[in-house]
Amino acid sequence: FAIMGFGTVGGGVAEVLRLNGGAIAEKLGEPLSLQYILDLRDLSETPYADKAVKDFSILENDPELELVVEAIGGAKAALEFTRRALLAGKHVLCEKVMAINENEVQSMISCALKNGRILLEAMRPDFDPAYELIEQTLPRLGRRSRATFEFCQYSSRYDRYLNGEVLNAFNPDLCNAAVMDIGVYCIHSLVRLFGMPKQIKSCSTKLANGFEGSGAVLMQYDNMVAEAIYSKTAVSVTPSVIQGEKGSLLMDYVSRPETLELRLRKGSRDALTGGSIEALPFTPAKNNMVYEILEFIRLIRDKEVNHKYLQYSLDTIRVIDEIRRQNEIGTF
Repeated sequence: FAIMGFGTVGGGVAEVLRLNGGAIAEKLGEPLSLQYILDLRDLSETPYADKAVKDFSILENDPELELVVEAIGGAKAALEFTRRALLAGKHVLCEKVMAINENEVQSMISCALKNGRILLEAMRPDFDPAYELIEQTLPRLGRRSRATFEFCQYSSRYDRYLNGEVLNAFNPDLCNAAVMDIGVYCIHSLVRLFGMPKQIKSCSTKLANGFEGSGAVLMQYDNMVAEAIYSKTAVSVTPSVIQGEKGSLLMDYVSRPETLELRLRKGSRDALTGGSIEALPFTPAKNNMVYEILEFIRLIRDKEVNHKYLQYSLDTIRVIDEIRRQNEIGTF
């Protein structure tokens, strides 16, 4: 396999494969070896120096290369390389967001289906067992009325922005506004659990250079309202919650849950720490990227080209397109 882009995500994939090679080989039926790392940076001082290439055609024209991990992100190069990889008969696991708008996502899906290749967006919550447990627990909440998913993460590059240095993470000309970088985890998870909303209302806060730093989204369903709150300039201090007539389900981190807590109502006005409290049993992975890789391999093994995750990705980008339209975030 090959990794395209060797930043935080690409390096994380390499580390996951190094630590979980045995489990992945068992799932695949044979060892999975890293053949190439495509990156314009100098990797000569890294343990992967012998894998480094700068020309995509090397990957494209290698008939023995079967799998590609696209870790470049929503850039135009990522779209081009993903399409070319699919056309060359490679299966592609691509970084979120899959592409910058609905038309591009649809074109990538069509390309994958036409060529019989697996295309999968590496959206961690989709594959984390915690979300299966959430789905199993939802009936215990009774009729649901509200879900609030919050992900606010103070960017490691924000202080440099405040000091006058505009890096890619806060460049409004690139496709990494807060809704696409951070908010997508909340939006995608809500779409996965509850489907496509009937109505969307959103608002954003922007930095002095016009970059969207944070936002909030209301998603209207038939009998409930979902809310996505996100930021690249603040830190969450409250859990995400799904609320029903019989109780609530609380989750600490949307992108990588570590604790799930069920609080069933006892009275009409329970205290903040009241009600019947139950910690839902599950053991989080040290790095939940491993789940997306295992599912990617399962889809390849089972030849499940037209899988359910494609619809999740398509619906999510449709919501994001509407948020960007309402708040004039970038061009698309």
